[in-house]
Amino acid sequence: MDQTNELIQHELSQIMARELELPAGALITISKVRVSKDLNYATVYITISPAEEVGRVYGILRDNLGILGAALGETIQMRRTPKLSFRMDRQAEKVMEIEKLLDEVKESQEQS
Repeated sequence: MDQTNELIQHELSQIMARELELPAGALITISKVRVSKDLNYATVYITISPAEEVGRVYGILRDNLGILGAALGETIQMRRTPKLSFRMDRQAEKVMEIEKLLDEVKESQEQS
């Protein structure tokens, strides 16, 4: 199952870079993919930056879900292409918040 998750993550990253027109400066990162045991569904965990663009970028993903799924089906060798759903990866957001706080602490210590 891990190989399937990794394959979908890799291929979908390339498809998204090629097929999606994102707002200038916006970035989508796929942090992980979880495919159901029956291979019918794939939950794609993403982070979007900057945070101000989350709504717009999520809308673009939603509007292009069919295109992304069809392109994925053409590139991977599976009997059926899993139905995609996207979820925000809150764990990655928390890590970024912690890193930002650590940077601020380090910066304030350097100024002292």
